[in-house]
Amino acid sequence: MTAAGSVFHVVLQSLKDLKEHMLYVIKGQIVQGFCKLSGPYKREKWHTSPPPKDVLLLSLSSSACEMLLFVKGRLQILQEQLAGRIFNSFWKVISQALNMFIFEEIILQCHFNEGGAAQLQFDLTRNLFTIFLEYTQKPENFFKE
Repeated sequence: MTAAGSVFHVVLQSLKDLKEHMLYVIKGQIVQGFCKLSGPYKREKWHTSPPPKDVLLLSLSSSACEMLLFVKGRLQILQEQLAGRIFNSFWKVISQALNMFIFEEIILQCHFNEGGAAQLQFDLTRNLFTIFLEYTQKPENFFKE
C-alpha cells in the first residue's frame, strides 16, 4: 500500500498540518515580540548620527539590546525543544521574517545619514548576524534585503 492509501494517511496528514500550524504560530509570536521590542530602535535619530570618521569605536545601539536578546533567547529555546531537523529549517524561516521586518519597518521607514547607516550596519552585521552564526557560517545570506 502507498502512504496515500494506508490506514494512517489521515492521521499522518493531521499531524503534519498541526506541526505546520504550530510553527506558524511560533513564528508569529517571535516576529510580534521582535516588532514590539523594536519600537525604541525604530525611533532612533538615524539622520543625526555622527559621521563614522568621528566615532572612535562603534558599539551596539542600546535600543537594540532587548530585541536581540529576545531573538537569541527564543532561538535557544526552540533549538532545545524542537527536533534537530525541524529546527534546522525553522531558524531560516525566522531569519527571513526578521529580514523582511527590518527591511520594511526600519530601513524603508527611517531616514539615515552616513553615520546612522554605519550604525545600523554595525548593529546588524556584528550583533544580529552573530546570533545566527551558531546555525550557519554565512548569516548574511539570510538577510539579503
